[in-house]
Amino acid sequence: MLRPLYNVYFHPLRKYPGPKLWAASSIPWGFKFMSGDWHHTILDLHRQYGHVIRIGPNELSYDGRKEIPKPTWYLSPRRKEIVGAEEQDHDGMRKLLGPGFTAISMYDQEPLVKRNVDLLMDRFAERTRDGGGETKLDIILEWLSFCTFDIIADMTFGETFGCLRESRLHPWLAWAFDDIKLSHKLVLSFRIPFFAIFLPLLDIWRLWRNARRFETNMRGYIDQRLARDEPEQWDFVQLMRKKRGNIYMKDEELYRNTGLLTLAGSETTCMTSTVELYYIGTYPEVKAKISKELADAFTSEEDINLHSAAKLPYLMAVIEESMRHHPPGPNSLWRVTPPGGNRVMGDFVPGNTVLGVPHRVMYRSEHNFKHADQFIPERWMDNSENSPFSNDRREAFHPFSYGPRVCLAMNLAYAEMRYILARLLWNFNFEIKPDCRDWTTSLRSWLIWETTPLCLVLKPKKR
Repeated sequence: MLRPLYNVYFHPLRKYPGPKLWAASSIPWGFKFMSGDWHHTILDLHRQYGHVIRIGPNELSYDGRKEIPKPTWYLSPRRKEIVGAEEQDHDGMRKLLGPGFTAISMYDQEPLVKRNVDLLMDRFAERTRDGGGETKLDIILEWLSFCTFDIIADMTFGETFGCLRESRLHPWLAWAFDDIKLSHKLVLSFRIPFFAIFLPLLDIWRLWRNARRFETNMRGYIDQRLARDEPEQWDFVQLMRKKRGNIYMKDEELYRNTGLLTLAGSETTCMTSTVELYYIGTYPEVKAKISKELADAFTSEEDINLHSAAKLPYLMAVIEESMRHHPPGPNSLWRVTPPGGNRVMGDFVPGNTVLGVPHRVMYRSEHNFKHADQFIPERWMDNSENSPFSNDRREAFHPFSYGPRVCLAMNLAYAEMRYILARLLWNFNFEIKPDCRDWTTSLRSWLIWETTPLCLVLKPKKR
């Protein structure tokens, strides 16, 4: 009983504003985090209490003005994949994988990307023909995921998962996403053990079973690729098997990183592309400007490639503005102060304090972006002092994180999004079904965004 009172009135963080109940205990924060509505709540709290708020006994949330170190509970010497590895292991893994994600490397893989996007366009064309000139895509996200998973599989193993060919997600990929909500609760229970009571044993067993299925199938794909013994074949498995000086990846690290690469290298791209289609379909003037930009830049579909799509400034502005409104990562960028404490934004913060920097709060803050709640792609196109958005703090915009742990697949994600959107908008007109007009506001956030259906009506363009 005394601990909550101490947390509210005597704790070193007592000077920071925020809900008193949240300062007393981490339980209220945990329940809201578990609900999937955290991204709405934290934005509302910042608008109520300010740019630095206390959301737990030992936790602060910032609207994104300083780079601070990641917490130790996010890193472990037992972690075998690049995201959670210790600094030394992480640096070695980046040196092995990095050459595969440079901009030049992405352009070298254009034939691979093109044949998968060609198949996606063919599937859409088939459905419109079968539908008498139009088709209703009840889950556009699903079709985009078929394409992005096949692309990352092609780049990783030298063969696709066959998602576009079969018009369905590979079963073991479906297993990986079936339990995202449950995995979200499991991560929460690691941090706040109280929430383990919301994890029934049957659910934990199902999560363990599906994780084993995923791992077994992933190892099978890797073993098949290695058994082909094609040293000249370019793919990520081959990159990870190569030694760079005294740096190499152990078998377990290879397996874990391949699984992470397969999921992270596709899910973010397909979800963000879906968000971009939502905003393009929601704002007719945006759709008209992109259509004009495409018509002015190209005379035929054959002119659209990874290089030419990168030279479409308005399309790129729409992509950036879409990610500002709806960032790929739904939750905070967690950091921690060192044991002796640290100065953050001019204030001394006690040691071992967890600090959160929520993407959505950063990007929807008027301190960082003028008219932050409005969708205005033009803010990304004019850097001059005369621009009404000249004071926008673009340095606060890090949708793929920043620093030494910036997402390796950033160049790939941008290249895919530009190319897929350019091809799709060149070939088809589309409308959002009326019951999906509020799609982004209804989404929930778990470890990743909830895959709520976005329904489109697709019609071929007459050229």
